[in-house]
Amino acid sequence: MFRAVLNLVIVCLTLTVFSNLACADNKVVRVGWYESPFNFKDNFGRRSGYAYDYQQKIAAYTGWTYEYVPGTWVDLYNMLINGQIDILSDVSYTPERANSMLFPSFPMGAEFYYLFISASNNSISGDNIASLNGKRVGANENSYQAALFQQWAANNGINVEFVGLNNPEMISIEKLMNGEIDAFITTDIYEDQFDHATVPIIKIGQSNFFFAVNKNRQDLLNELNFAMSKINEENRFYNDYLDTKYLKSSGTNAFLPNEELNWLAQHGTIRVGYLDDFAPFCEGTMTGGVKGLLKNYLELAANCTKNATINFDTKSYPTLKDALQALVDNEIDCVFPVHLSMYDAESMGIMMTNPFIQTEMYLMTNKSSQKVISADQKIVVAINGTNTNYKTFMMDNFPNWTTLDCNNFNEALDAIENEKANCAIVNNYQAMQYSSENYDLYALATGETMEFSFAVRRSDPALYYILNKTSSLVSTASLQSALTEYSSSNVKFSFSEFLRMYMYLLIPIGAVGALFVIMLIRRSAKRKEQLLKDQLEVQERQLEVQRKELENEHKANEVDSIISSVAADYRSIYSVNLARDEGCCYRVKSGTSNGESDLKGVKMRDRFPFREKFIEYANDFVAESDRKKFLEFIEPENIREKLSKEIMTGCRYRVIKDGVEQYEMLRIVDTYFGQAPDRINFISVGFAEVDSETRELMEQNRVLSESLKNAQPA
Repeated sequence: MFRAVLNLVIVCLTLTVFSNLACADNKVVRVGWYESPFNFKDNFGRRSGYAYDYQQKIAAYTGWTYEYVPGTWVDLYNMLINGQIDILSDVSYTPERANSMLFPSFPMGAEFYYLFISASNNSISGDNIASLNGKRVGANENSYQAALFQQWAANNGINVEFVGLNNPEMISIEKLMNGEIDAFITTDIYEDQFDHATVPIIKIGQSNFFFAVNKNRQDLLNELNFAMSKINEENRFYNDYLDTKYLKSSGTNAFLPNEELNWLAQHGTIRVGYLDDFAPFCEGTMTGGVKGLLKNYLELAANCTKNATINFDTKSYPTLKDALQALVDNEIDCVFPVHLSMYDAESMGIMMTNPFIQTEMYLMTNKSSQKVISADQKIVVAINGTNTNYKTFMMDNFPNWTTLDCNNFNEALDAIENEKANCAIVNNYQAMQYSSENYDLYALATGETMEFSFAVRRSDPALYYILNKTSSLVSTASLQSALTEYSSSNVKFSFSEFLRMYMYLLIPIGAVGALFVIMLIRRSAKRKEQLLKDQLEVQERQLEVQRKELENEHKANEVDSIISSVAADYRSIYSVNLARDEGCCYRVKSGTSNGESDLKGVKMRDRFPFREKFIEYANDFVAESDRKKFLEFIEPENIREKLSKEIMTGCRYRVIKDGVEQYEMLRIVDTYFGQAPDRINFISVGFAEVDSETRELMEQNRVLSESLKNAQPA
């Protein structure tokens, strides 16, 4: 009986929430807007910020429309209490505040509070908190940090003159710089706005912060709780995502603490060991320096903090094992690039910093082994045994496969050729290089990535902190740009490689030239006619052999030819892994709006969920009468069934775009044609306009039908 009553209550509550949400459509909610990393406008006048993004996410579940009310945080706080606005962001909870406003069940984040002083102030020191005695310390009036500081001061026996402030943060900083106050308490996120004029010296405390709701708007609180619950279910790390996006590199995060500053002062230059000849990540130069990603990273890391310059020196090692041993022997302070499990790192007495770059991993294989490679097969993978990163990667991602240690990649190639191994493991930059050099190898994506970190001794926690700090501050976009630059410069062609790559063109040209020479010889020396005929027959036989070889090669490249023709005629092309339900856009016809492909929000090189995006396209554009046919066509099992019989399949359908009905064609090509249906996973998909040709064909059929009808006897 109790269970039945409980279920009834739950159903009623659920219906109440959804009923309220249904009424929430187009409900106008007044929210506070104060200039800060929580709310700001970019150079184009577009709203953005931590709170703004969060509010848009909430609106997706509530249907709210926002009215933005500008003001200082203090003014908006009072307006919230007086009912002049409905919601205010960045409000810390206290029992006193709970009497005058409503708080949701979920916080929107967490923040730290610091005591800032002017960079030129030498009378206050973080190492001597007694230096605060008698000083004037300001904070926003009625703010959480004001109460927190006064409690902190009382606990530490510090007597200060507290100054309550009611103005924007920049005005408070001007007062600090002008000497009207000696110190200012605020969150660490505002430091970036102070143009290095202030220095955080003491952390006062921390707290969660919330969206606070006017006490008379219980309806908004219910909807807010529902929305934030859904956001938490959808992505429980959403707060961390916004923190990284808007707050990560701001404020005190860009400062090194005193302990790490003292370590740098005593230790001096940080000695970095690296793996030589590992382009584009790191390799030595003729002058003894380093080039590649590591060079760019160290240059950026040297000045990424606001209160220190970090000096680095580099030393190359022929193998990663040598570099790690040098770290253990205290010859160097850290090693890059390293990919080890926590267990292996602990066993070696080292620690791994947070990874700051990653690379996609590929299998290089020949034609004979290409079709037998799958995760459930017994595969032998040749790896560079001197690079422990590969061993860790294989154990973590493909534990059922067997590895064959080789001294270098050339040995790995020999192992494949001699059928001792099915493939070799490389990163995506190496795969691009070896494919371009035409080793008669195929690159197969593993779908996994390898992350690279620095390795440091467990006895160096200060260095561990410093390197983690720099990795959080150095721009990922800058590192990716450096990788692209170095990887493209490493792809080069020798003359012999050029001949191998373009032999299919040179053979016919050479054959025509040989025939032309023969004709000249026959004209000038008829007496050698029979001899020349014999020579011609020999050459023709040779050409026939070469033609057959080229024919076999063309069959192997048939898929690439089809995909190339598709790319030329179609608006957008996608590479799809059916097993992972993952697609990647690799071709968009020039002239498209915002560089987007046919799929909404998907641009060049963007990855996306295959079925979700194509279903979205069908619901948005495909005519209702053709939608079922379209959706059945893109089902993976139907795709596999069709491609098991033919290399390409297609579906013609009608779409309605901008109120105009037109015909389109979706074509799908099997990337590795000839496999069993259950092994077909890699396909290419393209959109094309076929409206004019379809309507022309329909008109021809109509005319033919009428002609046949008129030709029948009356």
